[in-house]
Amino acid sequence: MATTPKLNLPLIDHTMIADVPRDMNALANALDAKVETTEGAQAKADHVKTYVDTELLETASKPLNLNYGKQIVEAENTCLYELTGLKGRTLVNLLGRRSNFEDALPVDRNPSLAIFELDAERVNNLRSLKITNKHAADRRFMSFFDATSDIPTFYANKYYLCVGHVKPLTNQTVVEMAGTSFLCPTINTWTNVVLKINPTTDKMSKINIISTTVNDVVKIAGFRLLELSKADYDEIATMTDDQVVAKYPYVDSLQNVANPYVIGYGENLLPPFTEWYPTSQINLTPVSAYEATVNKKDGANYATAGAELVLTPNTDARFAVTRTANFTAAGTYGTYLNVFSVDGAGNQTQISLADTSYNTTKGTRDLYSTFRVPSDSVYIRVIVGVDTISTGTFTFKNPVITLGTVAKLFVPRQDSMIKLTTELASNVDGTVTDELFAKDGQYWKLAKWKKVLSDGSSISSPGMTTKTGYKVLALTHNQIGGLPDNVHVNIIGVKYDGKILPFMADATAGVDVVNIYNKTVYISVSNADSGWGDAYTPTADEIKAYFNGYIMFNGANEQPPYNGTGKKAWIAIDEAYLGSSATRTEVCPTSQAPKVGRASWQPYQLQYQLATPTIEPIPHEGKLMLHNGANLIECGVGMEVHEHTNPAFSVAYDTYEINSIGKNPLVAVNPLKNKVSKIRTVFRNRVPDTKWISNTDENSNGAMRVFCKASDYNTTAVYHVTYTRLENNVPFTSINGQVSGNIRGTVNDLVDSATQLDTRLSIVERMKVMKDSHAYIHPTLLNGWVPYAATAGDDQSYDTARYYKDGTGRVYISGIIKGGAITNDTILFVLPVGYRPHGLETFATVRLLSSDLSNYKEELTRIAVTSAGDVMIKNVLGTAGNAWLNLSGISFQSQK
Repeated sequence: MATTPKLNLPLIDHTMIADVPRDMNALANALDAKVETTEGAQAKADHVKTYVDTELLETASKPLNLNYGKQIVEAENTCLYELTGLKGRTLVNLLGRRSNFEDALPVDRNPSLAIFELDAERVNNLRSLKITNKHAADRRFMSFFDATSDIPTFYANKYYLCVGHVKPLTNQTVVEMAGTSFLCPTINTWTNVVLKINPTTDKMSKINIISTTVNDVVKIAGFRLLELSKADYDEIATMTDDQVVAKYPYVDSLQNVANPYVIGYGENLLPPFTEWYPTSQINLTPVSAYEATVNKKDGANYATAGAELVLTPNTDARFAVTRTANFTAAGTYGTYLNVFSVDGAGNQTQISLADTSYNTTKGTRDLYSTFRVPSDSVYIRVIVGVDTISTGTFTFKNPVITLGTVAKLFVPRQDSMIKLTTELASNVDGTVTDELFAKDGQYWKLAKWKKVLSDGSSISSPGMTTKTGYKVLALTHNQIGGLPDNVHVNIIGVKYDGKILPFMADATAGVDVVNIYNKTVYISVSNADSGWGDAYTPTADEIKAYFNGYIMFNGANEQPPYNGTGKKAWIAIDEAYLGSSATRTEVCPTSQAPKVGRASWQPYQLQYQLATPTIEPIPHEGKLMLHNGANLIECGVGMEVHEHTNPAFSVAYDTYEINSIGKNPLVAVNPLKNKVSKIRTVFRNRVPDTKWISNTDENSNGAMRVFCKASDYNTTAVYHVTYTRLENNVPFTSINGQVSGNIRGTVNDLVDSATQLDTRLSIVERMKVMKDSHAYIHPTLLNGWVPYAATAGDDQSYDTARYYKDGTGRVYISGIIKGGAITNDTILFVLPVGYRPHGLETFATVRLLSSDLSNYKEELTRIAVTSAGDVMIKNVLGTAGNAWLNLSGISFQSQK
C-alpha cells in the first residue's frame, strides 16, 4: 500500500473498495500516533524555556570560598573560578630560630646537662635534635634560653601558645613552660606538644624538657611560641592537637602569608607515565606520555611502575588502566593494580581493591576498581604491574584516577592554577590585615604593612644614645616610607640571629627593642653584639659595618669591646662564634659579611604599619578552571615562580642538576634559593621542559631535586624553575571567590578574560617599546664638571653624562664630561634611590689630560659608585688633567 512521504499515512488507490468509516478511523489513528498531545508538546516547550532561563539568561555569580589545603568542590558546569579576596596573616615565633636544627646545634644549649646531636629523622619536614640526659641531679636536659637576658617574658592577661614535637626514646617525657606542662607518654612515637599559657602576673620562663632518669634519650623538633588573640586562644579548646599544629606551623622568627596559589587538578588525577617512578627490579618503559610497556622474561621478579598523589581522606575514587598482555607463562598470575595509603608517620597500608583490578587473560582488558581513601591518609601510592611468574609482553595504557565511583572516559591530566607573587601581613589579632582583591582581571593588594631588610646599604645614623652595656641607634632608612609625623608606629623587628625585637615606646629603656618615631628608626644594640665599648662612639661607617654582619674588637688583644684605644678590627659575626679568623680585617667593611660556618646571620628585618594604606599591583599567572562534577582543589602558599637557575653538570653521571646540595660528592651542587617541597615545572627559554626527572634522595635541597641527561640539556638556553617552598609557610584562613551561575556566565567570563588579556598584552608591548627606547636621565654635575659639548666649538655629537635602568634593574651610565676637579673622592654626580648599587662598585675608564695635540695623553681613571649613590673619582694616578672624562661602560645591578 502506498503511503504519504512525511507521516507515512496510508493512501487509497483505485483498486481498493472504499469503506468510509473504516478508512476515516484508520486515518485518525495514524494521525494520533504521529502527533504529540498538547500536554507533551507543552512539556517539551517548558523544558526548553527552563534551560534558556537557567543557562542562557543573565544570572548572578555564585560565591565559592576555599579553605587552606586540599578539598573537594562540586561544579554544576565547566567554569572559571574568580578569586575575589584573601586576607593576610603573620606568625611571630617568639623563640626566633632557636628550634631550627637544620644546620646547627642550638647556641644556648647546656652541655653540662646533656649530649646534643643533630639527627636525620624529620617530623613535619623539620629536622630533629637528639638529646641524652647525663646529669642525675637535674632532669631538665634541654632548656631553651639559658642566657637570662633572652628568656621570654609572659605578660599578665596575654594569651600564648607553645607548640612542638617530642619523641621519647627511653622513658616518658614532660615539656614544661610558665607553669604549664604536657606529658609525652608513648615511647618511640612523635607527640604533638600543645601548651596554652595565660599568666595572671608577668613572669619569665624557659622551655624545659624534663626526663625521668639519667641517660634518658629524647628527640625534639620545631618548637614555636606565639602570642595569640583571645578568640584564637579560646578556639584551641575546640581543636585537636593535629589541627593546632596545622594552623600554627613552625616558622623562623617572623613570617607572612607569601606567594599564595590555588591548583585545580584535572578530572584525571594521575600524571603521565613519564612522571611515574620504578618500584621493583623490572621497570616499565614509557613509550609515550600515557603508554608504558615491558618485555618480561624474568619469572622471579615483579615488573611495576608507581605514582604518588594526595587525595582528601574519606573520599571515594576510581582507578583504571587498559592493559594488553601476551603471556608466555601465566597460570594464576597476571597483571594488576595496587593502591597503598601512607600516614603521617610514614606507615604504608594496602587498600583492598575489587577482583576487577587483577586479570590473567591474554589480550586487551580493562583493570579497574573503586576505593576509599583512609581517614589518616597523607598521600596514596598507586602501582600498575605484572606478577612475578608471569612472562611475556605487556602494555599499560591510559591510566586514570577520578573522584567518585562512576566510570569516566580517559582524558589526559590537565591542571589549572592561579599563582600570586606577594606577601600579605597582619597584626597579632588579625584586625589589621593586608588584603588581596581583584579588579578588571588584575589582582591588587591593599597594603597596610611593609617589611624591609636593614643592612649597611639601607641605613644611615644621624645620632645615638649610649647606655650602660648598649647603645640606642637612631637610624634613617632609605626603604621606609609612609610614616606619620610625631607618632609612634606599630612595628616589630627581627635581629640578625632571628631574635624578635619588640616595640617599646622608650627605646632607651632596654636592649634589643625597636621603635619608629617621627620617621626615625630606633634600635637598641648590646655591646656584646656590636663590639663597641661604653666609652666609644662608633662612626657612621662602623654602624653600617655592624648591620652588614660584622662585630668590632680591639685588634691589639683580639678581644671586644673596642673602647677607643688600641687597634680597630672587625670579624664576621658568624665567624666570631667559631673562633676562626678568615674574615678578620683592620679596614672597616663596606659590604655584607660572607656566610661562614653556621650561617645564622641575616640582615635585620623591620615590619611596620603604614600610616595610610597603599594599593599595589600583584604579579600573577594563570586561571583556575573547574570541570563539571567533583574537583580536587589545593590552596597553599610558598609558590616561587620562574626562579632563574644554572643547572650544574655531574661528570660522573653525565647529568645536569637543579636543587642539589651534593651530599654525594659525585653530584654537582646547584641549590635553589629556598628548600623545596616540590618542583612543579622546569622552563627552558620560558617553555616547559619535560626532560627533567625528579629525585627525593639526600642530595636534595629539601624534599626534591631534578636532573636531566646531558643529551637533553641545551647549554645555550636559559632555565627557570617554578616550585613550592618547604619552610616558613604561613597558612591563610580562607580564600573568597565566585563562579558563574550558568553557561552564559561562563561564556561571559571567558570573553571578559580574553578582553582583559588582550588589554594587558597591549600594555606590556607598549611598556617593552618604552623600555627598549632607554629613556636616559641626565644628572646634575658637581664640582666644576660640565658636559663635554658645553661650549661652542666642541664636538656636539658627544652625549653628556646620562644613565638609565633596564627591565631587570640593571643601571647603565655613559657620556663624556670635562673641566671639573680631579682629586681623589671628587663627586661627579649623585644617583637617586632606585638607581644605586648594593655596595661599592668600581670601574676603570679613560681620561684625557690635555687637548693640546703636542702633549696629547690619555690615562686610566678609576670611577667608584657607592650604595649612597655617589659617582666619584677614585685613586687618581699620574697627572691631574680634565680635558674630558669618559663614563661609558659603567654598569651594575641596582638595589631592590
